[in-house]
Order: sequence, then structure tokens, then C-alpha cells
Amino acid sequence: MIMAQAFDIPRLETSHLVLRAPMRADFDAYAEVLASPRAACMGGPYDRAAAWTDWCVAVAEWVLHRLGPWTVTAKGTDTALGWAGLSRHPACPEPEMAWVMTAGAEGRGIALEAGRAVLSHAFEALRLPALVSYIRPGNTRAEALATRLGGVPDPSAEALPGTTVYRYSQGMIRS
Repeated sequence: MIMAQAFDIPRLETSHLVLRAPMRADFDAYAEVLASPRAACMGGPYDRAAAWTDWCVAVAEWVLHRLGPWTVTAKGTDTALGWAGLSRHPACPEPEMAWVMTAGAEGRGIALEAGRAVLSHAFEALRLPALVSYIRPGNTRAEALATRLGGVPDPSAEALPGTTVYRYSQGMIRS
């Protein structure tokens, strides 16, 4: 008999944001992001069925690895502004920090604030020694965000095909 172990997905709060467990109601916004041309940096755009598969794989990380994506919302609302989190996907050589924001959340500092919360949780609560982000060259917004978060390109790291590795280490988080 296989026994399931119950666990809680931690809730992270910043001065403006809440990073909470993903809910089924968040999927429509996620599918909209993955159907847009902005998803090209993630191998998309995706149709709704492919977006559902991607969503399920990401959310399953919580059960399989006790880490995964949080839904990012503004304090006082429950509307998804995006997702930020950690992954141990088998295709990734190292633990990854990733994010994706809705069109309405872009350019407002939301991904930066959420990224800082994720990095803080990874280094302080989970005691991970390092994290990486796999970013496709030319995704200038993601490259700029990774740099603002303290990420440094690491040409010696094993990258996913067609990506550059940005490495974050404890003590490198920028305010």
C-alpha cells in the first residue's frame, strides 16, 4: 500500500504581493499566457490542451518535490498576476527558479518582487546552495530580471538546449 503524506504549500508574502498555492481557477489565465506570442520563449505558443499538460506538470512538482510554482497575486485580491517558483523537472540539470507573468503584470515590478521572495525562500527555508534560471538568448526582459535578481551568466553550467544559465547563490540577492 502506498501512503500519501499531507503537506502544505507555503504562503509567501511581500509588501505588495501574496504567493499562494495554485488553484484550478488560475488555469484560464495561465492558458491565456501560454497561448500568446510571449510564450515563444517557453517553446510555445501552446494550445489549451498543451497548456493544461504544462500546468499539471508544474503543479505536480509540489507533490513530487515539495517545491513548485506559486500563483502571484496582489495583496487583497485573488486574481492571478503570474507564477513564480522552483522546479526540479527531470530535464533540468539543477534546481530552477522560473517565472511567467500575465500581460497586465508586466513592467510593474511584480516579477522582481516575486522573484526576490522565491529566492529568499529557496535559500533561507529550503537551504538550497544555488539556483539557476534557463533563459533563451534574446529574451531580454528575462535576462534583465535575472540580472536584477543577482543572477550571473554561468557559461560552465550544463544548460538546457538553446538556453543560457543564470546562476543565483545565497548572498547574491539584490534589493
